[in-house]
Order: sequence, then C-alpha cells, then structure tokens
Amino acid sequence: LLDIRKDVKIDLYDRLPFPYGLVRYGVAPDHPEVKSVTSTFEEVCSHRDRVRMFSNVAIGDSEAVRKPHSIPLEELRRAYDAVVLAYGASSDHDLRIPGENLDGVLSARSFVNWYNGHPEFKSLHEQTLNLKNVKHVVIVGQGNVALDCARILAKSPAELATTDISAHAVKALENSAVETVTVIGRRGHVQAAFTIKEIRELTKIDGVHPRVFQEELALGMTSASVKELENNRPKKRITDLINTIAAESTTTMEKKRLVDIRFLLNPAKVVPSSADSTKVGSLEVERTKLVGEPFAQKAVKDDSVSSPITLPCDLLLKSVGYKSESISSTLPMNARNHTVQNEKGKVSDSPFLYVVGWLKRGPSGIIGTNIGDAKETVATMINELPEASKHSTDPWQLLVQQRPFLSTEAVTWEEVQKMDAYEVKAGEQSNPPKIREKLVDIEKMIQVAKSL
Repeated sequence: LLDIRKDVKIDLYDRLPFPYGLVRYGVAPDHPEVKSVTSTFEEVCSHRDRVRMFSNVAIGDSEAVRKPHSIPLEELRRAYDAVVLAYGASSDHDLRIPGENLDGVLSARSFVNWYNGHPEFKSLHEQTLNLKNVKHVVIVGQGNVALDCARILAKSPAELATTDISAHAVKALENSAVETVTVIGRRGHVQAAFTIKEIRELTKIDGVHPRVFQEELALGMTSASVKELENNRPKKRITDLINTIAAESTTTMEKKRLVDIRFLLNPAKVVPSSADSTKVGSLEVERTKLVGEPFAQKAVKDDSVSSPITLPCDLLLKSVGYKSESISSTLPMNARNHTVQNEKGKVSDSPFLYVVGWLKRGPSGIIGTNIGDAKETVATMINELPEASKHSTDPWQLLVQQRPFLSTEAVTWEEVQKMDAYEVKAGEQSNPPKIREKLVDIEKMIQVAKSL
C-alpha cells in the first residue's frame, strides 16, 4: 500500500502491547533466523509521516477479544476509509474424544505461547505445566509445531538458555522429569506435514534418541503412498531420513530421553490417572490403515487390530490445527473452515473491509506465503479505494474523543521500541547472556513503554 499509493496513511492496531504476533509468540526460540522478518515490520513503521502504531488496543466486541476495553469493529470502520483484518488464527481444533477435558491436556498452541512468553499464558506452569510431575508426553499431530514442542521438551535447558525463551519456561524445563515424548499421527510417514529440517534437528540433540518403528513405515507404504513419492524429491529425502532413523532405532543407546515418532495411530480416549482421576494418565489409540487414491488417502480404523494401544501420558498436547475466531457479530465467518468469507481479500457484503493471512485462507503455509496473499488483497483494495479520503478528521483523534481510555492505554511505535531496547538490555545482563529477556507481564510492559 505504501509503495502503490503515495497518499495512503496507515494505522496499525494490535491487541497486545508488543506487536509481531505469531513471529514473537509462535516461532520456536531456537529458530531465531525465522524471526528476522520483524525487520520488514520495522521498515514499514519507519515511515513516521504515514504509519502509526497503536498497540494494546483491542478491536471487536466478541469473546475472542478478551480485553476490558475495546473498539467495536463497526466503529473502527466508520472512522477509516478501509479496514484490513490480519489477526490470524488464535483458537484450536479439538480431538473430540472422551477425557479431553482432563487436567494435563493442552493445545500445542498454548504450550508454544507459554514457552515464548505470551503474557496471557505465563501462569500455565502453575496450573498444568509442572514438569517435575511429567515423565511421559504425547503430542497428537505431525506438523512442524508438534516437532517444535517435542524438541523444546527434549533439549537441555542449557541449550535454550541463550535464546529468547521465557525465563519461566527455562526454570520449568530445568526441573523437568520428562523421559519420553511420543509424537503420533493418524496417517503414514509419507503424509506427515513436518519438514526435513524439523525431523533432522531431533537427530542432533545431545542426550536424545529419536525412534521410528519399521512396522509402521511398512504399513504406510501403500501403492498410493508409493505414487505420492514419485517425482517428489523433498518427500523422498524425508522418507530416506526416517528410514535411517528407523534402522538405528533398535540400537541400545545410553540416552536421557526418547522421542518416538509414531504413525497410523488415532487417539480414541484420554484415560484418567489412577492416582488422580482429574488428571490424564494415559492415552488409548487405535491402529489405522490408509485407504484411497494418491494424495487423497484417508486414515480409517484397522479392524484387524482389535485392542487399543495404551500410551503412558502425563501431558497431552493437541497439535491438530488452528482456527480463527470472529471478533464481531457483523463479520461473515465460514463455519466449515473458520475463515472470513471473502473474494480475493474483500470481505463478503462489507464495503471497504478486507482480510489477509490465516484469517483469509486458513492456517496454512509459512511466513513467506503471506506475501503473495497480501498482494492479492492490496490489488483488490486499490481498485476500490476512492481518490481522496471521505474523512476530514484524524480517525485516531475521533476514536479517542469517543473512548478516552485510548489516550492512556494505547502504546505507540516509539514506545514499542522502548520495550524492545529494555528486553535486549535485560538479555545482555542475564546469566548466561541471551538474545533478549521478554517482558511477560502486561502491566510491566506498559510501565516500560510509558517510562521517560
């Protein structure tokens, strides 16, 4: 927008005081190179005459907003010529099995937010993540997020201490009793969503023995799976690596922790602990088999295996997909895929309201996928925006007049930079020194942001 329309001015709103969203609170701390995309954000915000930041400001009127004060979406739309929604997917899909509500069953997103210092998840340790009492972890799902969780649980705290992982997570991991981490998927290894980088990293962690079972690989190599591997070099490389791991899995190794990658297993029931009926004690899984054509294979229960398999489980992490929530009753949501109904980024039946990212297309792709996605939405906007603004009053000033709390609660880009400098300095002074020590308390964030 800045490049194409030189007269456009942009205000950025973020519900949390510190921006960057999934880059700050979703990317694994031991993958700092992925977070370099924040430099693009900083470049955009450097256009001081055209771009303003107002963080710690919630938009919407639904439960998804979770703030005592917020600006209704329709009020925001009245103040601006156009509004773009880019708030992603902040909720989770359920397993829909008995026992899912037991203590010790969490979404992987919650776990990731916890170790990344999201202020709304900092107290999870006191509630659920007391790792002193956790020997066996099961992660349901086989995307990169699932392997991120497995890797963080498997690594020694010393390996993570110099990253930007939250201090409370390091402390919990130092007291961890975890012996096994089991990552399960309903389909086979050919259909797994993780990348080779994620699986290879597990083979390089000191004190950790990753395992894959030959019989499950054999079960997954249907004729359709063989077809799926044809002319697919990335998948072939992953398959070669998994076969290598499987060949070494029978070797007796003096390792501290086991990370098992299991295939063709479907969660059937979360079983309470015999010591405490309110907490998870194990997970019953059913053997599945693949049926269907190449690239459309489904996992169905294998009736030839009569008894369920029981996996010991003190902590269960669900990594079966994110979904978006509506922030307003006026927002047309697609109930099937939990996205905003839109045509090339234009929200259905909503003039000058647009959408980008996961909220637009669903939780898929990597950070770079959003570039083409945003270009499509911007092209749609450019064709519709008027030559001149219909507003004579600064929209921010108009909103402040209507909602005085904004004048004291909103955090500007300059104030975000204060928090950034504070975190970097705190990281330098920590022992051992680390990339940054994240602020995890909203009140402290505001205090630092508003300091002179």
